[in-house]
Amino acid sequence: MRRFVPRALLTTAAMMSAVACASANAGIELGEDTGGRFLVMVPALEGPSGPAVANELRALITATPTHAAIADASIQAQMAEYGVQALDPITARQLAQQVRAQFVSWGTVTEGGAGLQADVTITDTGTGDQIQIDDVSGATPTALAQEIFTRFQSSLEGVRLAAECNVQATAQSWSAALTACDQALAIIPASNAAMFGRATALRGLERHEEALETYERLLAADPAHQDALLGAGISASAAGESEDAAGFYNRYLEVNPGLPARTQVAATAAQNEDFLTALRVLEPGITEGQGNVEFQRLLFNVAYAAGATAMAEGDSATARQVFPRALTAFGAAFPNGEGADATVTRQVIGIYNMMGQSAQAIQLAQRATTQYASDAAVWFDYATALSSVNRWADAIAAYDRVIQINPDFEGAYLRRAQANLSAGQRQQALNDFRQAAQGAGRATVVGTLLSQGAGVLQSNPVEAAETLALAYELAEPGATRNNVAFYRGYALYAQADPLARAVAANSSNPNRAQAQQALNLFQQALPLLQESGNDQAGALISTVQQFIPFLEAVLARGG
Repeated sequence: MRRFVPRALLTTAAMMSAVACASANAGIELGEDTGGRFLVMVPALEGPSGPAVANELRALITATPTHAAIADASIQAQMAEYGVQALDPITARQLAQQVRAQFVSWGTVTEGGAGLQADVTITDTGTGDQIQIDDVSGATPTALAQEIFTRFQSSLEGVRLAAECNVQATAQSWSAALTACDQALAIIPASNAAMFGRATALRGLERHEEALETYERLLAADPAHQDALLGAGISASAAGESEDAAGFYNRYLEVNPGLPARTQVAATAAQNEDFLTALRVLEPGITEGQGNVEFQRLLFNVAYAAGATAMAEGDSATARQVFPRALTAFGAAFPNGEGADATVTRQVIGIYNMMGQSAQAIQLAQRATTQYASDAAVWFDYATALSSVNRWADAIAAYDRVIQINPDFEGAYLRRAQANLSAGQRQQALNDFRQAAQGAGRATVVGTLLSQGAGVLQSNPVEAAETLALAYELAEPGATRNNVAFYRGYALYAQADPLARAVAANSSNPNRAQAQQALNLFQQALPLLQESGNDQAGALISTVQQFIPFLEAVLARGG
């Protein structure tokens, strides 16, 4: 952009030019009261009768209640002031911006059509929007100016609507903004301001694919539109197009290089929960940001969130790629853990656990229990780390501390129950399972008990039946309860079947105690198997129904 340097004195030639034009000097002089009207700069059009057409156009514009054209004498004086020998479309816009004109025109007149023909572009100096007036004609300079003015005046409503559209978007009145933008674009299809407002409104309405399409249309006209590049990145993220989002953000950074802009873009992506894209944006700045604590903290937060999101989506491979970046940033942002609050510390403990670095997790968690001795969550993480290396007694003691600090801490009873089971303390475990089911995690408790019972059914049907009895007690009617009923019935059947077969094998001198025990177990198993509706239950039910009368008969014989 050309820099205008004001001159102290007007040149003699410039003064003579201003005087010469004074006789046909339509418009107002700069500094004159505009009556609240917007200024329009209309330089002489190129070609035959161009100055006359421009002067007639200034007169028409100045006669309106909303706009006033700058007199040619003032234009010439400003050119002299800033050392501009001649205008072109670029310098005309720059000069118009200097004098705070809302619009500037540039055009060419040729002979043809009804006498004179013109192509004129009128540019909004603030937004860059252009009103294109092509192939307009008139018999005389006055008639041609009238045709240009008529087209300009009809387009002003589009300019007003584009401004209204962005006002509504700023106020987050998305539907009103979208309506105004669409109306503006119907009048001025190439309005960058209206396209940006429309894209913003669509994004606010969470119509992200339409927003992205509009941003791309705007960027095709203005590839370096910074706000559009950011908006397109946000919309691409929201539409699940992370690669495209990173592309838009990187284009923004080409226009605005440097660490501050990079952190701003990454923070924007993170705010929209596209953490992986935010991490990609930050990574090229890692070398530059090595000694920047704020950068390293942002890098840690973003990398942790990216890894945690990947884990939640079942993508452990991505999590394992990004978590080490978080650990490195943690070390840079919080040397020796200094300055890290309990939340950040717990996040790092979680990363160590996920990465299988149990020793580091336990060391950090143990230190944290000293620093945050009354924080139940820290003790919970410490207990989890201890459980990962089968230190059950220590883990149970840590869970005890969690419950002591906060008896309602979510997951504490369930995790302590599992630790007690692993430590062989079944009764304590069942008590904890029952306590855990009193909270919001009833279904989780039932699922855990079902898994535990089914897992030991073949090796220890007695333990399985006991565990599944509690699961059955806690389960709500439905598919899960039916499933529990089948496994519990099967566990009871598995205990009864060998006893019953032993009795049958020695029917001449049966063991009455075995017969009674088998009968009791079968009588408990039968309604459970029938309730389950499981396809595999049919054969078991048939066997049970055969054995029950036999065992009853054995016991009825007496002696």
